[in-house]
Order: sequence, then structure tokens, then C-alpha cells
Amino acid sequence: MKSQYQSGDALRLDILRQPGRRWFALYQGDRLLSLRLQNDGQRNWTDCQISGVVEALEPKLRSVFVRLDDGADTLGLMKQPKKQRLREGQRLMLRCLGEPRDGKGPKLTQAPSDTPLDLSDLGDWFIHRFAPSQLRCSTLSDQLAYARRWPDQATSLADDFDALEEAIELARQDRVELGQAAWLLFEPGETLTAVDLNTGGLSFEQANARLIPALAQQMRTRNLGGLIVVDAMELETKPERVAFDQALKAALKADPLILSIAPISPSGLVVIERRREGLSLDEALGQQRYRRLSDEARFLDQLASAERQLGPTNTKLALPGDLRSIASGHPALDELSRRLGFPIELAFTGAEPS
Repeated sequence: MKSQYQSGDALRLDILRQPGRRWFALYQGDRLLSLRLQNDGQRNWTDCQISGVVEALEPKLRSVFVRLDDGADTLGLMKQPKKQRLREGQRLMLRCLGEPRDGKGPKLTQAPSDTPLDLSDLGDWFIHRFAPSQLRCSTLSDQLAYARRWPDQATSLADDFDALEEAIELARQDRVELGQAAWLLFEPGETLTAVDLNTGGLSFEQANARLIPALAQQMRTRNLGGLIVVDAMELETKPERVAFDQALKAALKADPLILSIAPISPSGLVVIERRREGLSLDEALGQQRYRRLSDEARFLDQLASAERQLGPTNTKLALPGDLRSIASGHPALDELSRRLGFPIELAFTGAEPS
């Protein structure tokens, strides 16, 4: 398979371990290509292997429903194989192509895969390695497989994570400032993601050179999938619209998940279809439609920010009172205490909601 990266490009995978979760960042030089979050104890469906039993066949839909052996009897869906006749009750070994969403089970395939990867195998390590140019990393599974090929390149968590933490913070913001009053605004919804592209004081040529590459990078960093509607800029002439379309296609050429890019309309709207692969950054963080963090995500954020501040002479962690029920007995708190080598004392501020 041809690599999605140009010859000579340097790739590296950085893994940042925080209490209760891990961040996976794939860089090309100093440019962040993708950012994924995996919460401990949360099943990673994408590219995992699992067995199951054929529950029902739907010839008209050319689909097969499979009851998975995941302890919860999850019902998954796969396409009817063209060269194989399946029967109800038949046991299969399958590979998951994506996360369950909107009340539907995961999509499945019988295509072969590598040995299933377990996030816990990596432990508390930071992986940093320059990869050969022919390496292709697109899925989280690919990135983990890459990290495991060079275990001797792991270094301890005492290393500097400022660059990765800065990238994480940037990716979590709705609005990305790009200078000269130009910005991108992301508004994830239940069925599509709306992106407002504001050119500010940039000329048309400057906007193509600065905003479009930033849009392509943010789509990957946030792991956006499905329909992405971009409110770009009104372009009166056909040559300008052609130039915009060419710049957008060039910026998205290296993205292996792009399915289609519609030409920009005279009113400045662009519709992009990108294949869903795992959870988006918003979904992984527990952020809902109105950008509100779940209680558990807020608690893990507090632990992550406190990890560098706590010490043997400063063992007290202040938390909002409404997180009392989440914090009590949470395994991430015990994990952080073990890592730091001393018990953490919790102090709650404000009243707990009744």
C-alpha cells in the first residue's frame, strides 16, 4: 500500500499518560496530524477483534446481524459476504470497524487483522521514535502497533510534555485563532459538524494559504467524522472558487478518511464527508452538544492538572463539591496516589448539589 506521507517525512508517536486516560498524538515533524483520547476501562472498538454468533440474515438489505461475545450481547452489523453463505447460529471471528453510536451496534467485517492490541500493555510510558517514511499510521490501532515495534525507545514520564499538553488544550477549544482577526469556529452537532471560517483581515490568497491547511489539520486532530459543513467565504468569480477548491483538495489529500469534497457554492458553503473512525475528541471527552464536560471528564481534568503540583509536602487536592460522588473511590485517584508515592487528600469547595 502506498504511503500517505511524502518520502523523507519524519513521523513520531507521543503517548501521554494521565490519571484514568491516555493521549495518543501522531506528529509529522512539528505538525500534529492526529490526536486520540482513550479512557481507561473504556472499550476501544475500532479495529479490535471479537467473536460472535449470526443472529439474523437480511437478504434484502444484504446485511447480517451478529450477537457479539462482549459480555453485553451487543448486536453488530456486517455486510453479507459475496462468496460465502452464512447461516443463523454460525460462529464467526470478526473485526470491528467503528464505535457503536446513536443506539446502533458497531460495524463489523471478516477481513483479517493483526493481533488485538491492549492499551494496558503500554503501561506508564512515553513513546518517541522517528519512523521510516513508508510507515502508514491512520488508525489508533496502527499507531499503537507502531509504538510496540520499538519498545526500547520508551522513556519515563519524567520527560517534558509541554508541547503535547499545549496541542491537547488547543484541540479542545471551539475557536482557533489564526492571527489578523482570522479564526475557525467548530460547532459539533448530533448529525453533522458546522465550521465557521472567518478570513478577518486576510486576502483571498492568504486565506487559502493559512486557513485551509489549519482546517485540514483540525479535522484530523479533532477526529471529526460524518458530514462537515464549512461556512467559508463568498467568492464571486469562478476562478476564485476553482482556486479555493484546489487548495482544499490539496490540504486534504493526505487524509486517508476523506470520502468526498463538494465544490464550494457561490454563497461560500462546502460539504465534506469524512469516514467515522472511533470517537471524536468531543465524544471521548464526554462533551455533549452544548460543549459541557461530563462530571467524570471534569474530574480527570482536575487530576491531570494537579499531578505536577502535588508533592510530599502538598498532598491536598481541592475539588468542586459537585464532584464528591465521582471522586470517592475512583480508580484514577488510587492510580495517581500510587504513581506519586503518597496518599492524596481531597478537599471539596462549595456545596454538593442536593
